[in-house]
Amino acid sequence: MRLTQIQDGELKKLPVPAAPLGTIMWRETSLASLSCFSHLSQGVKHVKNNEGDPERLLPRALRWLNVRPKKNVKLLHSLNKGFFNFCPYTRTPEGVIPLDLYVPGTSSEKVFLSVQNFPTPSCGVSPPFFNLKRAQAVAFPMELSDKIMKFSLEENHKVVCLEDAFLEEAHEKCEGCPWCIHASLLADGVTYKIKTFQSEHTNVRTTKNTNATSMWIAKKLAKQLHVSPDMKIDGIRFEIRETYGIEPSNMQLYRAWVKARDEIEGNHGKPYGKLPVYAEVVRETNSSSLVKIEYDRTRLSVNPTFKRFFICFEAMKSGFLKGCRTFKGLDGCHLKGPYGGVLLVAIALDGNNGLFPVTFAIVEGETKENWLFFLHYLHTIIGTNTHQMPLCFMTDRQKGVVEAINEIIQEATHQVCGKHLYNNFKKKFPGLNLRNHFWVAARAYNSTVFNFAMNKMKRDKKEAYEWLMEKPLHSWSRHEFDPWVRSDHVTNSMTESFNQWVGDLRNKPILTLVDSIRVKLMGRIHCEEYEVTEGVTRFVVNLHAKSCACQAWEISGLPYKHAAACLARKRANLEEYCNEYYSKETYLRAHGGIIHPIFDENMWLPGNHEPVEPPPLRRLPSRPKKNRRRELDEPAPGS
Repeated sequence: MRLTQIQDGELKKLPVPAAPLGTIMWRETSLASLSCFSHLSQGVKHVKNNEGDPERLLPRALRWLNVRPKKNVKLLHSLNKGFFNFCPYTRTPEGVIPLDLYVPGTSSEKVFLSVQNFPTPSCGVSPPFFNLKRAQAVAFPMELSDKIMKFSLEENHKVVCLEDAFLEEAHEKCEGCPWCIHASLLADGVTYKIKTFQSEHTNVRTTKNTNATSMWIAKKLAKQLHVSPDMKIDGIRFEIRETYGIEPSNMQLYRAWVKARDEIEGNHGKPYGKLPVYAEVVRETNSSSLVKIEYDRTRLSVNPTFKRFFICFEAMKSGFLKGCRTFKGLDGCHLKGPYGGVLLVAIALDGNNGLFPVTFAIVEGETKENWLFFLHYLHTIIGTNTHQMPLCFMTDRQKGVVEAINEIIQEATHQVCGKHLYNNFKKKFPGLNLRNHFWVAARAYNSTVFNFAMNKMKRDKKEAYEWLMEKPLHSWSRHEFDPWVRSDHVTNSMTESFNQWVGDLRNKPILTLVDSIRVKLMGRIHCEEYEVTEGVTRFVVNLHAKSCACQAWEISGLPYKHAAACLARKRANLEEYCNEYYSKETYLRAHGGIIHPIFDENMWLPGNHEPVEPPPLRRLPSRPKKNRRRELDEPAPGS
């Protein structure tokens, strides 16, 4: 490692050898070009003054770099007399680069600045990923364009296009730097050939790069937003600054955030047109599932408008009929997308009192018409009588739901959520004693406890007693519930739990919402079938059939990475899912034979065979070649 020392305002002329690992290349320029100085702000550890000079403006400024890099640059501009700009050529293995700076007008001073995680070198030659050379042919022009753009953005150099790119020729240059590249189209009309390429760089990095468009930022942040969809604008700015050293504007960040979200989740309007195809895929992959879509068309000359969507998977239908009680909760929650809507759901309870979503629908609003639509198809699925037990629905008495139940399923019983009933009760009759009496009466398993609580309420507030007794007891008091239903729930908390289970999916586009609920349901009910996500692409893996959507398992006979991920999650033995041809037994069978040795030719017995002559001798023209002729684009041996 080498230190460049400046004493008494004079630069000591030292021979400059070939730059080894960790050296600092210096050139005398104005500090106005010291734009890369802001990159040091993240790594400043300490500034040491060896001689204790009272004028310590520069060390103080360097200490402030960790707080206000932009203001520090302005401060250092005021000290711009005889400064020497520096450009790091390479980094030390430890990532620490010592620097010597001198402030004119003061005594000799050595300032050692420890910098960690210094940015990628900004001078020298092109980075390794820019593996281009003169006379190189490029089959795809976008490959050359992508490499130039990657160099410009990841190395923080502004590259400008001097001619129309990829029509007949392209000429791109780095501003203020000898670096340039020129490529032109060959006679075949497809291939481009690099005619000129100057890889040397002399300028420094910049935090402002017009090539860093919102589309480029969106592509770079697609993976982060896919993993962390709640990432804010400040998080995006920090990620871009730390990774690429670029300071985009707030508008660029917002546009990049919108484009990345649209790329991951899709536009909120376009998924409505994909619902018919999605319905066909669901019917094909989950036979006997019921998917219904209703449209509204004002005129035949215009496209239909989405109105309602209903879906019930066969696994949820059969699971409810085979293993759930006939008690179901009905509820709706509002969607938060730009097109609004309401998510209607029917929730049953399994043997562990866990949530069992039977079906759900997306409608315009919580109206009687939409509840009739929902209950009509729900009644089609579950029938009138399940296991010879009556149907029972618990609701919050939403708009039109009671009328829809009485119209579609007249024989079903109806219960009211005790929480919503009490909210209406306390508006007219507040008080702690009345609240306690209400819940004791609602949760009473027998009439004795119920009458005891209601008599207390009657003594405290007769009007409250009369108001509550007007409600049908079988709809809110546990002791009057139908015993055949086998449910003692007095609140509709299961539907509220489902709304929490859905969570932020209500902000998503309709197709993302529906398919995400499907994935959640699939996680609760699955049998040897998995859905593996690689990046943004999903693959279906069937361990029982030993198949994967990528078809690598079927073709090779070995479980590919998607299947291996499922087997690792299941903690299964990977060898059991390999084809039998890869087994140890098959290998031993293949190598179980023996080629017996033969004795020497002198010991062969003569036979009565006709002598066999060799084939005709073929002499090719010219001198025989020892090496085969190689193609024009084939590299020479050893290269």
